[in-house]
Amino acid sequence: MYVGIDLGTSAVKVVLINESGSLVDPAEWWQATDRAVQQLNYKHQLDQVVAIDLSGQKRGATLLDKNQKVLRPAILWNDGRCAQQCEELDSLRSRTSGSNSPVISPYNNPNANGIFFGLTLEHQRADLCKSVLEGVGFSLLDGIEVMHETGFTPTSGEVGPAIGAARLAMIALNKDKPIQQFLSELPLVKRHTPNQQTHEYYKQRRITFKQLYQQNLSLML
Repeated sequence: MYVGIDLGTSAVKVVLINESGSLVDPAEWWQATDRAVQQLNYKHQLDQVVAIDLSGQKRGATLLDKNQKVLRPAILWNDGRCAQQCEELDSLRSRTSGSNSPVISPYNNPNANGIFFGLTLEHQRADLCKSVLEGVGFSLLDGIEVMHETGFTPTSGEVGPAIGAARLAMIALNKDKPIQQFLSELPLVKRHTPNQQTHEYYKQRRITFKQLYQQNLSLML
């Protein structure tokens, strides 16, 4: 059997899977890693575990002293104290000017200059906030397209970094076996379907987004 541990943002999740990749214990323990593993041991014989793989959240500031002791609670990227600001951003959607809002062009180029294209005296702060969020979304799509260019086209997404961690442990110890053997299909829990009208709107916006970067690249120092 194999143990997968996800040191996630909201909790520690642990799964135990067998050779076929099916879930032996799919429960999520919302406690520390040591207690989660102990609970696994109550229900299963962990002396049969041959590998453990870890997955964890990132962008969390974990400060340690010289003795490797934690100095303070870590502030994570999804810190709940920004709830009010999130609500304010959400409320701004109804106050933007729609298709006439400016376009922002952020990229991973360290020398890139930020651009708000199409600004007029009619635009408000909400329009700029919307542009920033759109730009982040467009940049994520650029990354997805790079993945597609490698020949890999994902058709679905599986829930659970802990499951992925356990599968990686299985693959690492069975290098002579085909990877697909350890990638059994998980049951579909929920399907999300994009809004076609919104998709067409942002499809056109993204054309401007990409052209802006290419046409201004020579001006960036």
